Amino acid sequence: MPVRLHSMSTESTPAECHRGSASCSFSGVSTKVVGRSKWSSAIRPVWQSGTMNLRHDMRGPMNRSLFWTTFATVFLAEVGDKTQLAAMTATVRSGQIWTVFLAASAALVCATAIGVALGGVLFRYIPESAIKWAAGTAFIAVGLWVLIKG
Repeated sequence: MPVRLHSMSTESTPAECHRGSASCSFSGVSTKVVGRSKWSSAIRPVWQSGTMNLRHDMRGPMNRSLFWTTFATVFLAEVGDKTQLAAMTATVRSGQIWTVFLAASAALVCATAIGVALGGVLFRYIPESAIKWAAGTAFIAVGLWVLIKG
């Protein structure tokens, strides 16, 4: 079964990811990363080709090394990040621990789904070495910008 982003339709859900688009809304604030038609046309061939196929991915035992490497990388990248600071600020201001936790978790899941889907598309059309080089260059550029701008 191909991976699909399903809409969450209940009013009480803290986040909503729209099927076929890279848009999410949180508490009435909507963010659209890529236009709906561009996103759909970019992702549809990957879904239909089986490149991102859950059944295929779940055959055999899970790659524990990949799991823990991914977990550690994302965890270390997020600790002390502006996302965590925003969640702390929202909790302090509202006092609504579970609401902020659920909304922040849903936002991270939505953002991660977009990243994984884009990674599947990029992997299909661009060599892995070029993606690594571009990502490394972007991180270095942002790091230098932060150092220079203070």
